[in-house]
Amino acid sequence: ERGARAGTMLHKIFEDLDFTAAPEKRRELVAATLVDFGYAADWLDVIDQMVATVLNSELEPGLRLVNLSRRACLSELEFFCPIGLLEAPALNAFFAGLPTRLRPAELDFRPVSGQLRGFIDLVFCHDGRYYIVDWKSNHLGDSPADYGRPALEAAMAGHHYTLQYYLYSLALDRYLNYRVPDYCYERHFGGV
Repeated sequence: ERGARAGTMLHKIFEDLDFTAAPEKRRELVAATLVDFGYAADWLDVIDQMVATVLNSELEPGLRLVNLSRRACLSELEFFCPIGLLEAPALNAFFAGLPTRLRPAELDFRPVSGQLRGFIDLVFCHDGRYYIVDWKSNHLGDSPADYGRPALEAAMAGHHYTLQYYLYSLALDRYLNYRVPDYCYERHFGGV
């Protein structure tokens, strides 16, 4: 199934899961979450395997979610960010100098001001560096080839996830600046 219900169900599994839990405990959580969202038990094997694959994927050398204790993780970090006057042309010009893969899609919105409120799915600390994880389950196609770097980069830009990650990075930078003694972005920020 595609859509919000499936995405919310997967998000809930990762939000509630102790990444270091034994496989049988993980499977119990997956089974209970499937029931809570009205999914048949015949989805258990495939969803449990997908979760195990995500947890065991190497994000960078020596870094796998399966090795992160709950103490190293913070789920659903809420943030507020004041916005003076924000206009699409100015924001587009700001990002124009970046390489295409790092640039958000062209923005088109009416001027806004006020407060931006958001929630970062997961922030974790590994070797003194802080990382952002944002759970996504977009359907890009039916074959593994549909999920190669070009397709992922196009989806990231097209859904404005790239902009979202810049905002999350700003929010985490501000949060860490108040929480980490001698905070330095270059030394403490690990990535998204």
